[in-house]
Amino acid sequence: MTDKWYFICGPYTGKTPDEIAANIAHAKRANEMLVGSGAAFVFCPHMNWAGLETTLSYHLFTDMCIRALIEIPFTHIYMLDGWEDSGFAPTELTVARCKGIEVVHESLE
Repeated sequence: MTDKWYFICGPYTGKTPDEIAANIAHAKRANEMLVGSGAAFVFCPHMNWAGLETTLSYHLFTDMCIRALIEIPFTHIYMLDGWEDSGFAPTELTVARCKGIEVVHESLE
């Protein structure tokens, strides 16, 4: 096990339920890979709130993600391929950079 703590960042929302499901599945695969590689801790917002997009406000969801980035001692933010297409991932990336969290891009792994 390593001492790496990861926050998974990438698109969640989509135009259709199938797009949302594909984004969640993508994040889940990254979560499984990071856990399998021996990460000490992995936080995957996609898995925590999967299926709640119809009952949880987008503002509350994004607020919780920022709170997690601020309060949990992440060492890495794992940027999923396609993060640039997310309306909120750039904000999460900015917060991570301000905290000195190392940025890891999926496509560069």
